[in-house]
Amino acid sequence: MRELISGILLCLAATVLHAQTTIVRTPASLHPLPLVYTGKTPAIFLPDSKPTQPYIATHIVEVSADISVETNELISKLQELGKAEGVDAILLYGLGQKIIGPAGGVATLNGVGIKYKDSINYLDNIIRQRVVTTYDADGKAGPSVILNYNWRGSFTDAMDDEGQNFMADSILPFDVHLLLLQKPEMYEYQMGFNNKLSRIRVSKNVANEKTIQWIPDELKLDKYAVRVTDSYNSIEARYTIELMQEKGAAVNGASISYKQDPFIYLYFEYDAKGRIVAEKWYRIKGSKKWLWLSFDNRFHSNDPAQWPVK
Repeated sequence: MRELISGILLCLAATVLHAQTTIVRTPASLHPLPLVYTGKTPAIFLPDSKPTQPYIATHIVEVSADISVETNELISKLQELGKAEGVDAILLYGLGQKIIGPAGGVATLNGVGIKYKDSINYLDNIIRQRVVTTYDADGKAGPSVILNYNWRGSFTDAMDDEGQNFMADSILPFDVHLLLLQKPEMYEYQMGFNNKLSRIRVSKNVANEKTIQWIPDELKLDKYAVRVTDSYNSIEARYTIELMQEKGAAVNGASISYKQDPFIYLYFEYDAKGRIVAEKWYRIKGSKKWLWLSFDNRFHSNDPAQWPVK
């Protein structure tokens, strides 16, 4: 049983990036530092010129266009791309390359995206560690498991078939983190209306696959129908998730029902920075309610001395 619980909890590692920190996945990486969209247009440094303040080179930024496009327009395009990818500035390689071929010509421009060290103030929104405690039906605390995460929210421990099956059956359909916070890297997913996670597919084992779909209620934005289907598209179960949220406030939990009867309650606890620092899952059976899982979340630091080893 302990091995099964460990497998279940390890699976949860894929769902813990904070909702307000949108990690940008760069096309190539010179440094594992994650980037976030800031909305600021990056500065441009010409060849043989560099900023005076300390910085980190993050990745290559490059654009191409028709050969007739002027260098100034290429620079604007490069800035647009760098803005989308969350860099503070771009160090140009050159002032534009013109390549002529049989079918015409191409103009290219590339450079190194950089991040100023004093602008890296968002890492403390990214989960570093979760201490997860299990409870039995009598509310007695069971084993605790410590989960460690890198900057991108990935957890490296493998998961056995038993843990994978339990995760697909008992955790994923009800994990509001998938709905509100982030999509998990370890599963195939699709984003739907308003860029919300709408479908996730998980292989329970080599021969079996499960699809979980969240369907927003047309009349009530904080309510979702959850449809679970197997590899043959047969409907196994339907659930309802109703978010617990006051108007304009952060989601503080959810009520999950089966056939209109609540059977799981989730509760979130936030700190002054708006981070989810704790989460509790309660199971319900009839008139009895007991704590099933609790989470203590810890975060990465903005201090370079405490960054993960590359």
